Amino acid sequence: MTEISGQPAYQQIAHDLRRKIAEGIYEVGEAIPATNQLMTMYHGSITVVRAAIKELQAEGVLIGQPGKGVYVQRKPSDDELARKSDSHARLAELEEEVRRLAQALSSDTSDLTDIRRQIGVMQSQIMELYGRMGMPYSHDAPIPARSKKAKSA
Repeated sequence: MTEISGQPAYQQIAHDLRRKIAEGIYEVGEAIPATNQLMTMYHGSITVVRAAIKELQAEGVLIGQPGKGVYVQRKPSDDELARKSDSHARLAELEEEVRRLAQALSSDTSDLTDIRRQIGVMQSQIMELYGRMGMPYSHDAPIPARSKKAKSA
C-alpha cells in the first residue's frame, strides 16, 4: 500500500476491499482477484494480503473455497463501513496524541501527573478500540517511563 495512515497494511487492504465490495465492484458470489494479483495491486507481501483476506473472512464478507478461490459472501453494511472507518480514524488520532504527549513528557517535567493521566486515558481508549475492531492491542505505542525521584538521605 502506498497510503501512509498509521494503519497496518493488511487493514488498509481489507478496508479497500470492503469498500469495493460495498460499491459493487466485486459482487456477491463473485471471486475477488487471486492472491498474487492482490499482491501486485496493493504492492504488498503474501502475508499482508492473506491477513486482509482473513480479516474479511472473519467478518463474513468473504468466503474461501480451497482450490477455487475467495468469493464475496455478502456486502458489508453502510453501518459496518462507517464503524470501521470511524474506529480507524479515532485510533490514529489517539495514537498520535499519545506520541505527542510522550514527547512533551520527555521535554517538559512541569506537569507530569496530568500528562501521565492523559496518556493513560488515551491508551485505555486505544485498547478498547482495538478490542472493538477484533484486533490484538499493539504494545508498540510509546509509553513514557516514570521518572525516578532522587531519594533524600
